[in-house]
Amino acid sequence: LYLRSNCYDNVANFGEAYIAQLDASYPVGSAQRRTLLEGRRGLAVQGDPVYGGYFRRSLHVSSTLEMSRATPLLEGWDFGHAHPCVSWWQWLPIGRLQCLGAVMGDQVYLEDFAPIALRYRGEWCPDPLEVWSVGDPAGLDITNQGTQTSKVRDILAAHGVAPISQSHANRPEVRYGATQLIAGQMRRLALDGEPAFVMRDRSVIVSARGAEPNPFAVDGFEGSE
Repeated sequence: LYLRSNCYDNVANFGEAYIAQLDASYPVGSAQRRTLLEGRRGLAVQGDPVYGGYFRRSLHVSSTLEMSRATPLLEGWDFGHAHPCVSWWQWLPIGRLQCLGAVMGDQVYLEDFAPIALRYRGEWCPDPLEVWSVGDPAGLDITNQGTQTSKVRDILAAHGVAPISQSHANRPEVRYGATQLIAGQMRRLALDGEPAFVMRDRSVIVSARGAEPNPFAVDGFEGSE
């Protein structure tokens, strides 16, 4: 039996002023509104978001963004049985960094995850100019990163994916620099006068139940510590 209530049902105890404050702090579409106001499952975030004050759903999220065929598609892989993930990005000559979508696994082996993820690549990013694949160096040459039989490189190669990596990519200073770069894009405009960072509102979680739409990518930018 699953019983659910919401903040508005408890106005007698919370008070209208407190609920109005929550409404203003977590508008419709924000990652934490589901848990804090609507009484639904969602992110349980503590602390300050990495991009707090920079990422704005109303400004940086698009429902119409499409891939440009004039610039390479950047494909980033992360590994592990618990949550393998792949996302697709582009740098446009006008100065825009755009994320076209992401697929994440939930307790699924890479052998099963990779073909499903690549099916979404074909659907969301058809006929790219080139595909430049990169991967987490902690997983590319290790045999136990969510695989049953062989190295990650061998499994991806069987699906036509040959990611490169940099051995220093996981160092704190490199990760910090990447965060700073993305935050800087969120503050700028591209040459066409539109935001220099934008992401498509599409992401999917793959599990034993199948593939289900889930806003984890946008929620991650909005709420991640």
